[in-house]
Amino acid sequence: MNKPLVFEKLQFEFGPSWHAVCWDKDKAYTDGIQRLSHEGLGGTKGVDCLAVHSRFGVCFLEVTDGRGDAQFARTIDSKRVFAEVGFKVRDTLAGLVSTLSNEGSNGDKWEPFRQPLRDGRFSVVLWIEHDAPARAQEAEHSFYTDTLRRYVGWLTRRRLLVTNLRLGGNDLLPDLTVTNLEGAGQHSG
Repeated sequence: MNKPLVFEKLQFEFGPSWHAVCWDKDKAYTDGIQRLSHEGLGGTKGVDCLAVHSRFGVCFLEVTDGRGDAQFARTIDSKRVFAEVGFKVRDTLAGLVSTLSNEGSNGDKWEPFRQPLRDGRFSVVLWIEHDAPARAQEAEHSFYTDTLRRYVGWLTRRRLLVTNLRLGGNDLLPDLTVTNLEGAGQHSG
């Protein structure tokens, strides 16, 4: 059974049909590809979560909560969020390949990722919470998905999902429950 994972004060409870790892906090990332950086060139970036599901294959999950942030709408409109996801997916994929190729050093937690990776079965989920009314979010949904496709379409063009609690994310991803924790949606900077 997966333990709940928390990103941006949102709790993600993955049911038994998922195998989920908090990638950007895991030693496979922090002691691995994250160390690849060069002054002035930046470093690597990792998605919040890597998960495996029979329907979605290897799922790259990035969570962004812009509720309470007056500048967030401009960040979305500038497409910066989507470009950042593209970089994170790219670097995470490289890190996952490295992790799986270093036999014996990473334990069994990465084994469920091996076959979907070999089969090229990938999904990218961008979970965006923001203050726009639900109706506006529904209207923007296809724009968000098309924009995400521009940045991660090199990996997968079919299994892309931009969602949140108001757009029914809990219904779109089976056996996954997402809830707000105390303080969710309160921008702090």
